[in-house]
Amino acid sequence: MRFIRSTLLRTRLLLIVFISVFVIACTIVAFYITSTQLVLKKTKEYVYSTAHNVKYNFDTYLAACVEQLNIMATEVSFIKSVNGFNNAVETGDWSSYSDIQNQLFSTSRKIPGLVGLEVSGLSSSIVYNMRPLTTGDAKTSAILDTIIHSEERIHTFGLMELESRPFISNKGRDAVIIGMQVKSHIDGHVIGAIIIGLSDDYLANALYPPNDITDSDLIVFDPDGKVITTTNGELASNPGLKSINSEEPFFELQDFNNSEYLISQLYTDPLKWKVLLLNDYRSFTFPLIKEYYGAVAITAILLFVLIIFVVLVTSSINTPINQLIKAMKDTSRENRFPLVKITGSDELAYLGTTFNDMSKRIKQLIWEINDVNDKKRAAELLALQSQINPHLLYNSLDSINWIAYTTGNQDICSIITALSDFYRLTLDKGVAFHTISSELKQIESYLNLQSLNYQNRITYLINAQDDCMDCMVPKIILQPIVENSLSHGFSETKLFVGIQVYKHNNNLIIDVSDNGPGLESYDTSTSFPKPSYGENCHGYGLYNINERIKLFFGEEYGISLHPNHPKGLLVRFTLSFQPNSNKGGKYYVNNDS
Repeated sequence: MRFIRSTLLRTRLLLIVFISVFVIACTIVAFYITSTQLVLKKTKEYVYSTAHNVKYNFDTYLAACVEQLNIMATEVSFIKSVNGFNNAVETGDWSSYSDIQNQLFSTSRKIPGLVGLEVSGLSSSIVYNMRPLTTGDAKTSAILDTIIHSEERIHTFGLMELESRPFISNKGRDAVIIGMQVKSHIDGHVIGAIIIGLSDDYLANALYPPNDITDSDLIVFDPDGKVITTTNGELASNPGLKSINSEEPFFELQDFNNSEYLISQLYTDPLKWKVLLLNDYRSFTFPLIKEYYGAVAITAILLFVLIIFVVLVTSSINTPINQLIKAMKDTSRENRFPLVKITGSDELAYLGTTFNDMSKRIKQLIWEINDVNDKKRAAELLALQSQINPHLLYNSLDSINWIAYTTGNQDICSIITALSDFYRLTLDKGVAFHTISSELKQIESYLNLQSLNYQNRITYLINAQDDCMDCMVPKIILQPIVENSLSHGFSETKLFVGIQVYKHNNNLIIDVSDNGPGLESYDTSTSFPKPSYGENCHGYGLYNINERIKLFFGEEYGISLHPNHPKGLLVRFTLSFQPNSNKGGKYYVNNDS
């Protein structure tokens, strides 16, 4: 599993393609082997069945022929007629001739494919009028001599040319000759022979119909190995047939005549003719193999289409992933934020969309971090500037206060004292936090200064719980709020500013309220207008204070604006309750005399 996960996705997809092609190729090879074996098996079964059908046809036909010959040769009246015919040759009494002719005529009608039928005595033959088969003389006829002197009662000559007689020529005429001895029913001596001539064409066409089987050849041999009939004379005369020398029936696939043949060899019953059926295996199976090759070609085309489809699918998966990887590498190396091209609506498109959103978000966050860093540097510079010799400012204010005191100008003394306290608490060596007690003293000094500026038309009330006085808060968070109250809430009447400090749900709450116009003096689009920075701007305001609080304490803290009842605005600070180790006391200030 680790090895697979360690390879590239493209390699894995190509591996899937190769495995699929391999499996399909193995399936095709297995199908070829199986189909070849099946074709051979079915072909053997069909040829074997056909061979037995042909043997059955020959057995039935030959049995009928032999039966007719046996009926004639064993019939007593026929034997008497043959004896009378033999005597007629010596005595000149031909009275039995007509009886034999009638029996020949009756028998010939029962044997299909008959070329001629002869009955022979020991000296001469009586020939049925179809065709003569022998010379008619036992002394000059090889056929008659062989039958009469044969040790077997029935004898087959195979396909041979018929013997000619004086005035009757059989040149060029041939037939399959079968002869049966006629024996005396008294002593069993041979007294004559019955000879029939059969048409080899009839045997080949009637007993082996050429339309029943294609690309097959039939060769029939007699017991002496002579060809009786064949459907392929050239094949029957081929010397290679001598290699097929078996006296037992068989059925097998052999190489013959530079080709493969399914050869079946069977023997007829009766007469023991050898029926040889040869089937050109290649020609016989060619239509099936052709169909198989057609199926293979279609399979190859489908396989090619499958490969193209897999390549396209692989590319549709691999290309977006490569684009995503390249975009990630560019982001990590060059600090760039490229966007990937989104095509489709699948899972990869979702990943691309998510990456684009993430890239935009990172870019926005980096911009915000840079902006915060710029603000932080500006604040640090401001804090640094505030630390530049603050004692000069304090000493100068003390000198002015002393001069005013010696001259008896009490108002100037009050202003200088309030201003000195304000700056002392504001600067405080540039630290970012101080206690809420110091913050309340700083805002009290500020309110005293503004009260003098506005001719005592400003009153205020500061009330803080004693357990909150030692809590640490960012510096100068109340002064901008009070300044906004003076800017937006002051009217011709007196302005009242109330400050409440208390603990709620483990948070430090500071409520600053006034009796001004309330929320109407602020833009309704936002509660915290962003500050502008310029040559004469310090960058303070509701927005800046809210951002400072969130930066210091978290996003759940900050400022919220509420209407004050019965009139005015209430600004609520929600800060983290962080007590200092130096305990303070309850703080309560009211300048309303």
